[in-house]
Amino acid sequence: MSAAIYFIAGKDNPNGLNQLRQVILKTVENTDDDTHIIIGSEGNIDLIPDFPATFMNRIHKIHGDYKNLSDAILRADEELQLSCDLLFLHTPGDDIDINRDCIDTFIRYHKLTKAGFIISDHWEYIDDKPGAKPVLQKLKPGHDPSNIIIPGRMNNPALFCHGSLIAVAKEYLNSRVFDREVNYGTDYAVRMGVLAQNGTIFTIPKPLYTFRRGAPYYPGTGLQKQFEAASHIKTSGHFSYTQDLARFEWGPISFQKYLKDIGAFLPDSYFTRKVPVDPTLGNGISFVLPTYNRASLIHYAIESIIEIRKKVDTFIPIELIIVDNGNDNTPNIVAPYVQQYPDLVKFYKVFGMTLGGARNFGVHRARNRIVGQLDSDDVLIGDPVTNILRQFERSGAAVIIGIYQTAARNSDTGELTLDNQIITHDEYLCNQKNPLLQMCIPGPGAPRYYRKEAILASGGFPDLLYGEDAALSDQMLKQGFIIERNLEEANYIAVRHSANTDSEELGSDILLRKNFSKYSFKISIIEELKHLVLSNTYYHKYNNRVGF
Repeated sequence: MSAAIYFIAGKDNPNGLNQLRQVILKTVENTDDDTHIIIGSEGNIDLIPDFPATFMNRIHKIHGDYKNLSDAILRADEELQLSCDLLFLHTPGDDIDINRDCIDTFIRYHKLTKAGFIISDHWEYIDDKPGAKPVLQKLKPGHDPSNIIIPGRMNNPALFCHGSLIAVAKEYLNSRVFDREVNYGTDYAVRMGVLAQNGTIFTIPKPLYTFRRGAPYYPGTGLQKQFEAASHIKTSGHFSYTQDLARFEWGPISFQKYLKDIGAFLPDSYFTRKVPVDPTLGNGISFVLPTYNRASLIHYAIESIIEIRKKVDTFIPIELIIVDNGNDNTPNIVAPYVQQYPDLVKFYKVFGMTLGGARNFGVHRARNRIVGQLDSDDVLIGDPVTNILRQFERSGAAVIIGIYQTAARNSDTGELTLDNQIITHDEYLCNQKNPLLQMCIPGPGAPRYYRKEAILASGGFPDLLYGEDAALSDQMLKQGFIIERNLEEANYIAVRHSANTDSEELGSDILLRKNFSKYSFKISIIEELKHLVLSNTYYHKYNNRVGF
């Protein structure tokens, strides 16, 4: 069984061509004669010439003008007639050490699993200081349900990356998998293309290479300049969810094609369901705040609601419903507020509930038509009420998702420091109206405001300890409800704290299990969408395949 490793060279690579030359030389020296090296140069000349003559029988070069990385790879296959069993793709810009054992192990696991997309655990240099040691990065297994989204690591589920080396089986070297429409999210497009063609993903549970992330480099005519013009991280080597242009391609291109290929796609026209009206509900907002052992923090959230009440028209009903699921001093902290503001602050003590269950407890007691989501370590500012109510009335939406600021709070002084970063999640329902295409991102962002009637009609928040809000959004889109965005003002400040949530203390191992449940729920929704498409012939024309 043979292997080929593809490298691409371009003058716009911010890491320089010499770095790439050194990577290629290391790779050739440390691998055997059955591993071939393919170098694609952007433009009309060979950008990395003069390799030692002893290596030239293993190095194959082509050059040309390429639309993007997928185009370059497909052109290499057309011109060189690649005969390898596995094609290895190195992330452009990264400094990587690949050796014979790495290649042999990938090949051995491919023989055993027949997987179409293979990745492995690895070592990564995070710290640039002299003498720094690489960090072991463990990846999720190939069967993990989160593989339909951007991948997270086992040792850090919040960090989205699967390393710097992937291997693709020869049978998936085609234009469906290597999608020329995708400029920035190539790895995700390849992964979803393999899955759409009934292929599988496999993660080798052994560190097989070491790498240091370089500055982002996107080969293709004009792509690097476009990226640098749009990005604030031109020289950073680390992934930024909020800056990566690939996030505009995951849903509208790669995930949409995946859904159509598996028979789970629904058109925009499906998402028009009207929300049932309960005439007994008030025309204001009920903020539901579940909490778990946040006695030292919860007063900030309560006081922010009190300030909102002072600013908003007195004719608009507002209430804060606190659902305490913990075992600390929270009841005593909240009691004075309930006594002083009995119409505004409501408190309920519960035991043993999941985060989804605690939210549902509060929703059922909400007196108003709109339910606002507030976490007990976060605060509201400005007027998060008036414009939201107007948008609900105007649009008929079941959910409206806003934007938020991020901040840190000094645990000793309580001082809140804004980091001047507003998170818009502008990849979510900003340039298209189909919420189904957003199921491939971890969550739709915050803050979220719901019609109470729509929550109940969708079955309430799923009974999860984590990710219950994203899961509710998935349930609502399955029901065909309208989901809208509000980008006018960041009235929500998200204050993050280590691994604590409003359900329990979460270490990375527990968070990994909670994420597994969260994304298993997402997969179940997709399976239900397949049934929906199969049972309604009108939707067959929107899918490339129908059935199971």
